[in-house]
Amino acid sequence: MNLARILILPVLWCFVVISCVQKPTCDCPQFHDGTYIAVQSIQGKNDTTQIIRKGNEQIETYHGKTDTAIVRWVNDCELIVRPKHPHSIEDRKALSMKIVQTEKNTCLVRYSYVGESKEFEQKMTKIAP
Repeated sequence: MNLARILILPVLWCFVVISCVQKPTCDCPQFHDGTYIAVQSIQGKNDTTQIIRKGNEQIETYHGKTDTAIVRWVNDCELIVRPKHPHSIEDRKALSMKIVQTEKNTCLVRYSYVGESKEFEQKMTKIAP
């Protein structure tokens, strides 16, 4: 009887602890369309981009320069963003983006150039539907 208690109590305790840990939420569909401010750290400084996304089009304004991109949703949380009018060969690279966490009107996005392993991270805040 004591042996059963010794074995069951730690297992039960682990189950209780694991079930109480809150996992990050991902309500990705609410971030498909809207106007956002994206903040990322570049060389220790926060840099912002305004993004307006509607349907399969995304308009980005960065340092006063506006570009349009085509958006293709892979699933509810992953998308591919490809420049609509690239200015150079370098500009033709598509971005693979994944929403990894959402909270109210903000989301955390990890992204990389398609085919490359180096990932970047940015926080996006939805400022309009």
